[in-house]
Amino acid sequence: MSVPDPLPARPDTLGAVGADPHDADVDVLAAEPGDAEPGGPGSGGATGSVEPIDARAAAPGGTGACGACGEALRPGAKFCEACGAPAGGPGAPGPGGGGGPRPVSAGGACTRCGGEVGDDGYCTACGHRALEPVTVDDRGPVASATHRGRRHERNEDAVALGATAEGWPVLVVSDGVSASPNPHLASAAAVRAAAERLAGRPFTGEADVAAAVAAAQEAASAQPADGDPLWDGDGGHPACTIVVAVATDRAVVAANVGDARVHMLRARDGDWAAVQLTSDDSLAARAVAAGEDPEVALASPGGHTLIAWLGADAPELAPHVVTRPAAAGDLVVADSDGLWNYAPTDDSFGALAAELVPPPPATGDLPAAEVAERLVTWAIGEGGADNVTVALAPVPGEPGDADTTPTAPKAAPSTASIPTEPDAATPAVPDAADGPEDEEGT
Repeated sequence: MSVPDPLPARPDTLGAVGADPHDADVDVLAAEPGDAEPGGPGSGGATGSVEPIDARAAAPGGTGACGACGEALRPGAKFCEACGAPAGGPGAPGPGGGGGPRPVSAGGACTRCGGEVGDDGYCTACGHRALEPVTVDDRGPVASATHRGRRHERNEDAVALGATAEGWPVLVVSDGVSASPNPHLASAAAVRAAAERLAGRPFTGEADVAAAVAAAQEAASAQPADGDPLWDGDGGHPACTIVVAVATDRAVVAANVGDARVHMLRARDGDWAAVQLTSDDSLAARAVAAGEDPEVALASPGGHTLIAWLGADAPELAPHVVTRPAAAGDLVVADSDGLWNYAPTDDSFGALAAELVPPPPATGDLPAAEVAERLVTWAIGEGGADNVTVALAPVPGEPGDADTTPTAPKAAPSTASIPTEPDAATPAVPDAADGPEDEEGT
């Protein structure tokens, strides 16, 4: 199978989930924007690591969690709205353990009892709440998919697709921080600004993705803090994470703030092997850098606490920026932690790809939309504890055309500054030395 010419530049067709559907410059999916992990944002000017926040305890109106599926219970509820189990009933296996309701689309058959799902999204027989379909943006070999998951009332993730002037695919994913007001506005604004900074322009490398992150920070910081019906906190500002990736014919160039990730999939012994390219800004990442096992670090109390994010009360901007060799046939995946939480290591993410992604190499015939939807649906089936978003694109070119066969990259942060004469609307990115001391990825 062959790979077509690089994607045509499409500056007028960015796909920004959660953005303004009336914006003529952005092609918007009808989906709500992720829930980043509870942590620092929203604390009104914190500049370093913060105390972890229990997202479930902070859920508006919540009086506890369903013992069967983990969904937050409404005050005085006798039954869980998500799965129909009696409030205070016996527990069931948690995420990954097979417990809780499975996905079911409104208007179809209930997967819990086989009854009919009504127009209101609930089973007419057992009262089980249906899950809406996954929202997919299909651009041929480039695609994205997103869903609110099981436990959140809205999807606070956002995703945008685009292409540079050369046709190199642009992937942008942002995860709104639930422990802040209007996180969905922050994430939608961030992906729009970052994608617009790259789409249709000649791509020069790390400076451009750093500039895209800076534009995202400016946009997220401008979002209003009032008017969020799901926020009952006092003060704080909208906040989100972000990851930006550009896949050229020879390298993947990425930048991130927070814990949204970019993975590169590469053929190994006839199947996929995965490497995380980005570096998380979290307490878990600090623990891993100190020698802790990644899965143990992530499962520890406060492991997902962010130490860097985007928004008006974020620490001084210091994105991780990285360039890694790539070759045609490799596959680039950008995702929120709603996916990678269930496959947090290179080995587990590679095993997931081996199960759900067609065998390598990735070419222009890749059913990208189907693969993205599969990955999101899998995460929902594993528990769906968070919003889930995936964007993916094959490295452009014909497999075998590369002059060299690069070794599998190793995640390691680097930094880049903005060009000496950036666009007037693009703020400068400070040196990494001004940011958090520990920036090792998980």
